[in-house]
Amino acid sequence: MAIPLTKLREYENKRVKMRFDDGYEYVATLLSATQDMDGSLHLVYEKVEWINDPSILENLKNKALYSEGEALASIEEVPSGVQV
Repeated sequence: MAIPLTKLREYENKRVKMRFDDGYEYVATLLSATQDMDGSLHLVYEKVEWINDPSILENLKNKALYSEGEALASIEEVPSGVQV
């Protein structure tokens, strides 16, 4: 079950840890959570600080990224200053 858009929007412009159904986990800044007319969710995030696959971290650090919101299994805020 997808996380509701209203809940996702609470995390916009915040540092968050996101877990996706493919097993990837990111700590990044969520820029935007949107929903299409058909109900599909879309996430845009940047400033990736950590990912559970360190071999690809350097390629993601300075990019804005997109994910389908339905693939998001969980999200939580990570306070600034907390190391991951």
